[in-house]
Amino acid sequence: MKQAMKRAMKRAISLGITLLFVITLCTACGNQKNASAGTNQTAYEKVPLLDVRLVSDDSSEQKVQALQLSGSWTVHYKNGTGSTSHWDSAHSLQIKPADHKEMTLHLSSTSSVVEMLFSNDNLPSSISAQRWNAAYVKGDQDISDVMNKGESVEISNGTIRINDDGRSYIYEIYAKWTEGYSYYTFRTESNMGGEHDLRNMTIHDVLAIAENIGADLMMSDLSGILKH
Repeated sequence: MKQAMKRAMKRAISLGITLLFVITLCTACGNQKNASAGTNQTAYEKVPLLDVRLVSDDSSEQKVQALQLSGSWTVHYKNGTGSTSHWDSAHSLQIKPADHKEMTLHLSSTSSVVEMLFSNDNLPSSISAQRWNAAYVKGDQDISDVMNKGESVEISNGTIRINDDGRSYIYEIYAKWTEGYSYYTFRTESNMGGEHDLRNMTIHDVLAIAENIGADLMMSDLSGILKH
């Protein structure tokens, strides 16, 4: 009888130890799964979005979301792990003109201000900008011949002053945080006769249009000028 009770006690203890081991193992697996899920969370989703708001001197306003381009971001988790992601995208000048619609600000006066609004008021530690004449945009992979035609743009208190000179421009924003950085792009559309109004363009602009839209359209614009 005593031997039977001892055997039963041993089985119970053994079963208890086994159950405890299984529970501990499952808990560890669950924690590891959660940690992995957190680690694999797309860092891209953590990067602040950028809205650009155009405030014209005539008091009109527009707002569009800038297109997010290449970047890098590090996410830190409570369990002490982290994840850094890097991603590449097309350059601002490689975005096809047909895809500019959702990121275009239409100028309505000769002078305007563009305000940069980052989601969750997550302001970058540093920010810079440059722009290119939209006539240079090809929407293809070869931009080596126009990269050096960009110009730096002054940013003051998160705003860019824009004077409508008759040209449309592609803007590229570079913003940097402790966690990483990201590029963004948006476009401004001139309100002074359209981007192909040659009266407001330099000879370089005209040549760029000739290459990108064809001689027929340029000749049409030239005919219009000759009539004036």
